[in-house]
Amino acid sequence: GPGTCVALSEDLSTEAGCVNLAKMFRAKEDRLHVLVNNSGTSWGAPLEKHSEKGWDKVYALNVKGIFFLTRELLPALDAGS
Repeated sequence: GPGTCVALSEDLSTEAGCVNLAKMFRAKEDRLHVLVNNSGTSWGAPLEKHSEKGWDKVYALNVKGIFFLTRELLPALDAGS
């Protein structure tokens, strides 16, 4: 209802984690008015020390996670608009 905030936890660096979080949300609510994609990470080292594996981890959470979570919650966002 109005004024409700739902906090859920999941690994958003994977598509499966995003799908699962969306399922957990839909079990509680059928509409979503605002989605704040507030997950992110960094490598924590100078650029010249970034490995491909480290960059893949950053990209998975900071880019792919946002895409997959938004995709999965789009029906709830549409319902809330």
